[in-house]
Amino acid sequence: MSYVFVIFFASLLMCTLFIGTPQMLQDNSRLDTDFPAGRVLGVEDIVPSRQFADLFKESFRLPQLTDTHDPIPYPRPEMSVFECENVVAFVIDPKNGVELYNEQADKIVPVASITKLMTALVFLNNNPGWDREYRVLTSDQINGGRVYVSSGDIVSVSDLFNLSLIASDNAATRGLVRSTGLELDEFVLLMNTRARDLGLTNTGFVDPIGMGAGNVSTARDVAELLNTALASKYIAGTLSRQNYVLTTKGGKVRTAQSTNKILKEYPKGEAILIGGKTGHTDLAGYCLATKFKDEHENEIISVVLGESSSPRRFAMTNNMLDWTLENYEWR
Repeated sequence: MSYVFVIFFASLLMCTLFIGTPQMLQDNSRLDTDFPAGRVLGVEDIVPSRQFADLFKESFRLPQLTDTHDPIPYPRPEMSVFECENVVAFVIDPKNGVELYNEQADKIVPVASITKLMTALVFLNNNPGWDREYRVLTSDQINGGRVYVSSGDIVSVSDLFNLSLIASDNAATRGLVRSTGLELDEFVLLMNTRARDLGLTNTGFVDPIGMGAGNVSTARDVAELLNTALASKYIAGTLSRQNYVLTTKGGKVRTAQSTNKILKEYPKGEAILIGGKTGHTDLAGYCLATKFKDEHENEIISVVLGESSSPRRFAMTNNMLDWTLENYEWR
Protein backbone atom coordinates (compact mmCIF):
# COMPACT_ATOMS: atom_id res chain seq x y z
CA MET A 1 0.00 0.00 0.00
CA SER A 2 2.88 2.38 0.79
CA TYR A 3 4.24 1.80 -2.72
CA VAL A 4 0.93 3.00 -4.16
CA PHE A 5 1.20 6.32 -2.26
CA VAL A 6 4.82 6.79 -3.38
CA ILE A 7 3.89 6.26 -7.03
CA PHE A 8 0.86 8.59 -6.66
CA PHE A 9 2.87 11.50 -5.20
CA ALA A 10 5.72 10.99 -7.73
CA SER A 11 3.21 11.21 -10.60
CA LEU A 12 1.64 14.31 -9.08
CA LEU A 13 5.08 16.01 -8.84
CA MET A 14 5.91 15.24 -12.50
CA CYS A 15 2.57 16.67 -13.70
CA THR A 16 3.20 19.86 -11.73
CA LEU A 17 6.61 20.35 -13.40
CA PHE A 18 5.32 19.88 -16.95
CA ILE A 19 2.27 22.09 -16.45
CA GLY A 20 4.39 24.85 -14.96
CA THR A 21 6.96 24.96 -17.80
CA PRO A 22 4.99 27.09 -20.33
CA GLN A 23 4.18 29.57 -17.58
CA MET A 24 7.86 29.96 -16.84
CA LEU A 25 8.42 30.91 -20.52
CA GLN A 26 6.02 33.80 -20.16
CA ASP A 27 8.26 35.36 -17.51
CA ASN A 28 10.82 37.46 -19.46
CA SER A 29 13.16 37.45 -16.50
CA ARG A 30 13.80 33.74 -17.09
CA LEU A 31 15.00 34.29 -20.68
CA ASP A 32 18.44 35.75 -21.26
CA THR A 33 17.19 37.76 -24.29
CA ASP A 34 16.40 41.45 -24.76
CA PHE A 35 13.38 42.01 -27.02
CA PRO A 36 12.70 45.35 -28.74
CA ALA A 37 9.80 47.46 -27.54
CA GLY A 38 6.46 46.62 -29.13
CA ARG A 39 4.15 43.64 -29.21
CA VAL A 40 5.23 40.82 -26.92
CA LEU A 41 6.46 37.88 -28.99
CA GLY A 42 5.02 34.48 -28.33
CA VAL A 43 6.74 31.18 -28.94
CA GLU A 44 4.86 30.80 -32.23
CA ASP A 45 6.29 34.15 -33.44
CA ILE A 46 9.87 33.21 -32.71
CA VAL A 47 9.98 29.61 -33.92
CA PRO A 48 6.81 28.84 -35.89
CA SER A 49 8.34 25.79 -37.61
CA ARG A 50 9.96 24.25 -34.53
CA GLN A 51 8.57 21.88 -31.98
CA PHE A 52 8.15 23.20 -28.48
CA ALA A 53 10.77 20.76 -27.18
CA ASP A 54 13.40 22.36 -29.48
CA LEU A 55 13.52 25.32 -27.13
CA PHE A 56 15.42 23.16 -24.71
CA LYS A 57 18.06 21.97 -27.16
CA GLU A 58 21.44 23.44 -26.37
CA SER A 59 22.14 24.30 -30.03
CA PHE A 60 18.96 26.41 -30.49
CA ARG A 61 19.37 30.21 -30.63
CA LEU A 62 16.69 32.86 -31.00
CA PRO A 63 16.84 34.72 -34.36
CA GLN A 64 18.57 38.11 -34.39
CA LEU A 65 16.32 41.03 -35.36
CA THR A 66 18.06 43.55 -37.65
CA ASP A 67 17.11 46.86 -39.25
CA THR A 68 17.62 46.54 -43.02
CA HIS A 69 15.71 49.50 -44.50
CA ASP A 70 17.36 51.71 -47.12
CA PRO A 71 18.63 55.08 -45.91
CA ILE A 72 15.95 57.76 -46.13
CA PRO A 73 16.57 61.32 -47.42
CA TYR A 74 16.04 64.01 -44.79
CA PRO A 75 16.05 67.75 -45.55
CA ARG A 76 18.94 69.67 -44.08
CA PRO A 77 18.10 72.36 -41.47
CA GLU A 78 18.32 75.28 -43.88
CA MET A 79 17.12 74.33 -47.34
CA SER A 80 17.77 76.68 -50.23
CA VAL A 81 15.04 77.56 -52.74
CA PHE A 82 15.20 76.00 -56.19
CA GLU A 83 13.62 77.75 -59.18
CA CYS A 84 12.81 75.90 -62.40
CA GLU A 85 10.81 78.66 -64.08
CA ASN A 86 7.96 77.29 -66.23
CA VAL A 87 9.12 73.76 -66.95
CA VAL A 88 7.71 70.58 -65.45
CA ALA A 89 10.25 69.15 -63.02
CA PHE A 90 10.34 66.30 -60.52
CA VAL A 91 12.94 64.63 -58.29
CA ILE A 92 12.30 61.47 -56.27
CA ASP A 93 14.17 58.83 -54.29
CA PRO A 94 12.87 55.70 -56.08
CA LYS A 95 13.94 53.28 -53.34
CA ASN A 96 11.78 54.92 -50.68
CA GLY A 97 9.30 56.82 -52.83
CA VAL A 98 10.28 60.07 -51.09
CA GLU A 99 9.48 63.13 -53.21
CA LEU A 100 12.39 65.60 -53.16
CA TYR A 101 11.23 68.30 -55.58
CA ASN A 102 7.95 68.91 -57.40
CA GLU A 103 7.04 71.53 -59.96
CA GLN A 104 3.83 70.60 -61.81
CA ALA A 105 4.79 66.92 -61.53
CA ASP A 106 1.21 65.78 -62.19
CA LYS A 107 0.60 67.94 -65.24
CA ILE A 108 -0.16 65.80 -68.31
CA VAL A 109 2.11 66.82 -71.19
CA PRO A 110 3.59 65.30 -74.38
CA VAL A 111 6.79 63.32 -73.70
CA ALA A 112 8.14 62.76 -77.23
CA SER A 113 10.83 60.04 -77.45
CA ILE A 114 10.69 59.19 -73.76
CA THR A 115 7.91 57.01 -75.21
CA LYS A 116 10.66 54.67 -76.44
CA LEU A 117 11.21 53.45 -72.86
CA MET A 118 7.79 51.80 -72.99
CA THR A 119 8.47 50.60 -76.52
CA ALA A 120 11.60 48.84 -75.25
CA LEU A 121 9.72 47.21 -72.36
CA VAL A 122 7.01 45.82 -74.66
CA PHE A 123 9.62 44.70 -77.20
CA LEU A 124 11.48 42.67 -74.57
CA ASN A 125 8.34 40.62 -74.02
CA ASN A 126 8.09 39.97 -77.78
CA ASN A 127 11.74 39.72 -78.78
CA PRO A 128 12.14 37.45 -81.84
CA GLY A 129 15.85 37.00 -81.05
CA TRP A 130 18.73 39.45 -80.78
CA ASP A 131 20.56 38.00 -83.81
CA ARG A 132 17.50 37.91 -86.07
CA GLU A 133 18.14 39.91 -89.24
CA TYR A 134 15.85 42.70 -90.35
CA ARG A 135 15.74 44.50 -93.71
CA VAL A 136 14.87 48.17 -93.24
CA LEU A 137 11.81 49.19 -95.25
CA THR A 138 11.09 52.48 -96.95
CA SER A 139 8.02 52.80 -94.74
CA ASP A 140 10.29 52.67 -91.67
CA GLN A 141 11.76 56.05 -92.60
CA ILE A 142 10.06 58.74 -90.53
CA ASN A 143 10.90 62.41 -90.36
CA GLY A 144 12.45 63.63 -87.13
CA GLY A 145 15.73 63.01 -85.35
CA ARG A 146 18.94 61.42 -86.61
CA VAL A 147 18.63 58.31 -88.78
CA TYR A 148 21.39 55.69 -88.89
CA VAL A 149 19.67 53.00 -90.97
CA SER A 150 18.48 53.39 -94.55
CA SER A 151 15.99 51.53 -96.69
CA GLY A 152 17.47 48.21 -97.78
CA ASP A 153 19.98 47.94 -94.92
CA ILE A 154 20.10 44.52 -93.30
CA VAL A 155 20.83 44.79 -89.59
CA SER A 156 20.26 42.72 -86.47
CA VAL A 157 17.41 43.19 -84.01
CA SER A 158 20.10 44.04 -81.45
CA ASP A 159 21.23 46.91 -83.72
CA LEU A 160 17.67 48.26 -83.89
CA PHE A 161 17.27 48.09 -80.10
CA ASN A 162 20.52 49.96 -79.45
CA LEU A 163 19.86 52.63 -82.07
CA SER A 164 16.34 53.19 -80.75
CA LEU A 165 17.43 53.88 -77.18
CA ILE A 166 20.92 55.35 -77.62
CA ALA A 167 20.41 57.53 -80.69
CA SER A 168 16.59 57.72 -80.51
CA ASP A 169 16.54 56.65 -84.18
CA ASN A 170 12.92 56.66 -85.33
CA ALA A 171 13.48 54.34 -88.29
CA ALA A 172 15.25 51.84 -86.05
CA THR A 173 12.37 52.02 -83.57
CA ARG A 174 9.81 51.37 -86.30
CA GLY A 175 11.87 48.41 -87.49
CA LEU A 176 12.17 47.12 -83.92
CA VAL A 177 8.39 47.07 -83.63
CA ARG A 178 7.98 45.32 -87.00
CA SER A 179 10.56 42.69 -86.01
CA THR A 180 8.20 41.39 -83.32
CA GLY A 181 5.62 40.37 -85.93
CA LEU A 182 2.96 42.49 -84.21
CA GLU A 183 0.84 45.00 -86.07
CA LEU A 184 1.40 48.62 -85.07
CA ASP A 185 -1.97 48.97 -83.34
CA GLU A 186 -1.41 45.70 -81.46
CA PHE A 187 1.94 46.93 -80.21
CA VAL A 188 0.52 50.28 -79.08
CA LEU A 189 -2.29 48.47 -77.26
CA LEU A 190 0.33 46.45 -75.36
CA MET A 191 2.13 49.68 -74.48
CA ASN A 192 -1.02 51.16 -72.97
CA THR A 193 -1.83 47.92 -71.17
CA ARG A 194 1.64 47.86 -69.64
CA ALA A 195 1.19 51.47 -68.55
CA ARG A 196 -2.02 50.53 -66.73
CA ASP A 197 -0.28 47.53 -65.13
CA LEU A 198 2.44 49.84 -63.80
CA GLY A 199 -0.15 52.21 -62.35
CA LEU A 200 0.69 54.99 -64.82
CA THR A 201 -2.85 56.31 -64.87
CA ASN A 202 -1.92 59.64 -66.49
CA THR A 203 0.07 58.08 -69.33
CA GLY A 204 -1.09 57.16 -72.82
CA PHE A 205 0.49 56.27 -76.17
CA VAL A 206 -0.63 56.53 -79.78
CA ASP A 207 2.62 55.37 -81.44
CA PRO A 208 5.84 53.63 -80.32
CA ILE A 209 8.10 56.48 -81.40
CA GLY A 210 6.76 59.54 -79.60
CA MET A 211 5.98 61.72 -82.59
CA GLY A 212 2.25 61.95 -81.92
CA ALA A 213 0.74 64.57 -79.64
CA GLY A 214 -1.17 61.76 -77.93
CA ASN A 215 1.99 60.30 -76.39
CA VAL A 216 1.49 61.94 -73.01
CA SER A 217 2.48 61.45 -69.40
CA THR A 218 3.40 63.30 -66.22
CA ALA A 219 6.80 63.81 -64.66
CA ARG A 220 5.73 61.52 -61.81
CA ASP A 221 4.71 58.75 -64.21
CA VAL A 222 7.86 59.20 -66.29
CA ALA A 223 9.99 58.69 -63.17
CA GLU A 224 8.22 55.38 -62.52
CA LEU A 225 8.55 54.37 -66.17
CA LEU A 226 12.29 55.09 -66.18
CA ASN A 227 12.82 53.21 -62.93
CA THR A 228 10.99 50.18 -64.31
CA ALA A 229 12.88 50.31 -67.60
CA LEU A 230 16.28 50.53 -65.90
CA ALA A 231 15.44 47.42 -63.87
CA SER A 232 16.04 45.55 -67.14
CA LYS A 233 19.71 44.78 -67.67
CA TYR A 234 19.23 45.17 -71.42
CA ILE A 235 17.78 48.67 -71.18
CA ALA A 236 20.16 49.78 -68.40
CA GLY A 237 23.19 48.56 -70.34
CA THR A 238 22.03 50.35 -73.46
CA LEU A 239 21.11 53.69 -71.86
CA SER A 240 24.51 53.95 -70.19
CA ARG A 241 26.38 53.98 -73.53
CA GLN A 242 27.64 57.17 -75.16
CA ASN A 243 27.71 55.71 -78.66
CA TYR A 244 27.01 52.64 -80.73
CA VAL A 245 28.89 51.32 -83.76
CA LEU A 246 26.65 49.71 -86.37
CA THR A 247 27.89 47.42 -89.14
CA THR A 248 25.25 46.43 -91.70
CA LYS A 249 25.34 43.06 -93.40
CA GLY A 250 26.54 44.89 -96.49
CA GLY A 251 29.58 46.13 -94.59
CA LYS A 252 28.54 49.73 -94.00
CA VAL A 253 29.86 51.09 -90.70
CA ARG A 254 28.11 53.92 -88.88
CA THR A 255 28.70 55.37 -85.41
CA ALA A 256 25.64 56.63 -83.60
CA GLN A 257 26.07 59.11 -80.76
CA SER A 258 23.80 59.15 -77.72
CA THR A 259 21.26 61.95 -77.60
CA ASN A 260 21.85 62.07 -73.83
CA LYS A 261 24.84 64.45 -73.85
CA ILE A 262 24.95 64.51 -70.06
CA LEU A 263 26.45 61.00 -70.07
CA LYS A 264 29.95 62.35 -70.76
CA GLU A 265 29.85 64.51 -67.60
CA TYR A 266 29.55 61.60 -65.15
CA PRO A 267 30.76 60.26 -62.78
CA LYS A 268 31.02 63.69 -61.16
CA GLY A 269 31.77 64.17 -57.49
CA GLU A 270 29.74 61.59 -55.61
CA ALA A 271 27.17 61.22 -58.40
CA ILE A 272 27.10 58.32 -60.86
CA LEU A 273 24.71 58.34 -63.81
CA ILE A 274 22.86 55.04 -64.22
CA GLY A 275 20.98 55.94 -67.40
CA GLY A 276 18.46 58.27 -68.96
CA LYS A 277 16.33 59.03 -72.01
CA THR A 278 15.80 62.19 -73.98
CA GLY A 279 12.80 63.39 -75.94
CA HIS A 280 11.97 66.29 -78.23
CA THR A 281 9.21 67.53 -80.49
CA ASP A 282 8.02 71.05 -81.15
CA LEU A 283 4.98 70.38 -78.97
CA ALA A 284 6.78 68.57 -76.13
CA GLY A 285 9.81 70.81 -75.98
CA TYR A 286 13.06 69.30 -74.73
CA CYS A 287 12.68 66.48 -72.21
CA LEU A 288 15.04 64.37 -70.13
CA ALA A 289 14.54 61.64 -67.54
CA THR A 290 17.67 60.52 -65.70
CA LYS A 291 18.59 58.21 -62.83
CA PHE A 292 21.62 58.74 -60.60
CA LYS A 293 23.15 57.06 -57.58
CA ASP A 294 25.86 58.05 -55.11
CA GLU A 295 28.76 56.06 -53.66
CA HIS A 296 26.45 54.69 -50.97
CA GLU A 297 23.93 53.37 -53.54
CA ASN A 298 21.35 56.03 -52.68
CA GLU A 299 19.29 56.75 -55.81
CA ILE A 300 17.75 59.86 -57.38
CA ILE A 301 15.53 60.15 -60.44
CA SER A 302 15.09 63.55 -62.04
CA VAL A 303 12.61 64.45 -64.78
CA VAL A 304 12.53 67.64 -66.85
CA LEU A 305 9.74 68.15 -69.39
CA GLY A 306 9.11 71.06 -71.72
CA GLU A 307 12.44 72.89 -71.61
CA SER A 308 13.09 75.53 -74.24
CA SER A 309 16.36 74.10 -75.59
CA SER A 310 18.50 70.99 -75.47
CA PRO A 311 21.34 72.57 -73.44
CA ARG A 312 18.82 73.90 -70.90
CA ARG A 313 17.36 70.45 -70.19
CA PHE A 314 20.84 69.15 -69.36
CA ALA A 315 21.69 72.21 -67.29
CA MET A 316 18.38 71.95 -65.42
CA THR A 317 19.05 68.28 -64.66
CA ASN A 318 22.54 69.06 -63.34
CA ASN A 319 21.22 71.93 -61.24
CA MET A 320 18.42 69.83 -59.74
CA LEU A 321 20.85 67.04 -58.87
CA ASP A 322 23.30 69.46 -57.24
CA TRP A 323 20.49 71.14 -55.31
CA THR A 324 19.17 67.75 -54.12
CA LEU A 325 22.55 66.56 -52.88
CA GLU A 326 23.17 69.87 -51.09
CA ASN A 327 19.79 70.00 -49.38
CA TYR A 328 19.19 66.35 -48.43
CA GLU A 329 21.15 63.79 -46.48
CA TRP A 330 20.49 60.05 -46.44
CA ARG A 331 20.48 58.32 -43.10
